[in-house]
Amino acid sequence: MAVNALWVEDEPSSLRYERSRVVQLGWNLTLCTNVAQASKLLQDYVFDLIILDLILPKDEPAQKNGMVDTEAGILLLNYIRDPQRSGQTPSDVPVLIVSAIGSPEQRSEVIKMLTSERYFVRKPIDENRFIQIIHELDQQLAK
Repeated sequence: MAVNALWVEDEPSSLRYERSRVVQLGWNLTLCTNVAQASKLLQDYVFDLIILDLILPKDEPAQKNGMVDTEAGILLLNYIRDPQRSGQTPSDVPVLIVSAIGSPEQRSEVIKMLTSERYFVRKPIDENRFIQIIHELDQQLAK
């Protein structure tokens, strides 16, 4: 069974290599660029994994104006983890963070919400580490 993954990234062209590696594993990949799109997709579809940038626009107009919110990704992660949230994707879905977020406080807050600190990949991406992690996730999700 193929992994159904949602990748939330406001600059998808910057991660072409990484996306190609995910597709090579046979994953079904849905891309979106902001919190509003991601929230809607989480309600309407079941995802086995979410790959999430934390520095995102909250909505399409903000993206067009070049405005991003460093808290938008954390708000989305809180939304994903909310057990009271309605939607098709469960709140305990595995999340892989791929982000340039840097403050120790924000990183600590995010790691508390992840299943493992291992699933936090800092940009610029160490491609070998990224490949190792997606292969590990692929094996876990195949069970």
